[in-house]
Amino acid sequence: MPGERKKRRWKEILAVAVIFSIGYLFGLAGAVITIIAVYAVYRFQGRKRKNSELMISGTIPKAEGFGQGASPLTNTYINEVERRLVASGFKASRNLALPNFTVDLVATKSEFKLSTLGVRASFVFVASTHRLPAPVTEEVAFRFSDESFNYALENRGGFLPRLGGGAIFSFSALVSESSPPDELKKRIQERSGPRHWGASEFPVFVSLEDRQLFYCKKTPYWGGAFYRGEKNFVERQLAAV
Repeated sequence: MPGERKKRRWKEILAVAVIFSIGYLFGLAGAVITIIAVYAVYRFQGRKRKNSELMISGTIPKAEGFGQGASPLTNTYINEVERRLVASGFKASRNLALPNFTVDLVATKSEFKLSTLGVRASFVFVASTHRLPAPVTEEVAFRFSDESFNYALENRGGFLPRLGGGAIFSFSALVSESSPPDELKKRIQERSGPRHWGASEFPVFVSLEDRQLFYCKKTPYWGGAFYRGEKNFVERQLAAV
């Protein structure tokens, strides 16, 4: 896996170098042509995926049940989040197995965005704390975010490189019916997700008892231009019912 990731990264670097070289050689006209080409590739890929179950990847497994052990309250919340995401154009699936977590809901969306000058692949992962083997800690929450991001990186589909027409936004939410300890609230609100080039990782903790979302609300220096939009997305799509 590390070897494949390293090979893909070098391909992305090469593609970015080619794109910037076109822009440098042909100036504004080259930049416009590049944007048009990226959009054309996106539309072509969209047509190829039209009959597929998911827009970004067909590797997400489907399962007949979900939320084993979760209460009706948690299941109601997950159903509501799925409804919101689907209404916003996402494709949803249930029961995704990560190395150390079971994700109740994963939703994906691929769209062309002028703000990123290319194709934005968005992933939303929602997991109930009922399915965790141990109580939630700061490290558990960020481990879930890390594994979710790695899945998004491996399954974003397409061939446009990051910083060269392709961007990844990964949102991971752990859902608890009870209120987390004060120390955990504080740590989650102080610590943002790791920064990545051409990608974003946004961990969230949802307390149904508090009807509140806990995440780092301080705008980071790296990726700050998009952070306000990410916060708005989280508040809109993951708000507790």
